[in-house]
Amino acid sequence: MKSVALVTGAGRGLGRILATFLAGQGHDLVITSRTLTELQDVARSLESTGVKVVAIPGDITDAHTGPAYCNRRKRSEVSVCL
Repeated sequence: MKSVALVTGAGRGLGRILATFLAGQGHDLVITSRTLTELQDVARSLESTGVKVVAIPGDITDAHTGPAYCNRRKRSEVSVCL
């Protein structure tokens, strides 16, 4: 089974760099970002490398995003959280 990494703030900056690095190491990813367009761009880019990506838009600290994150996250065992 492939390991899965959760990266918050993956839409830009350090989060995007970390997500790209982890994809390069062969991890499948669960990524979050407050900016939907940036999140979609990163997800497409990472999927083109052959890894599986679950993209969850929204602020992880928001009461509405939290349940969506938890429901999606149950589908996979996260090995790395950043």
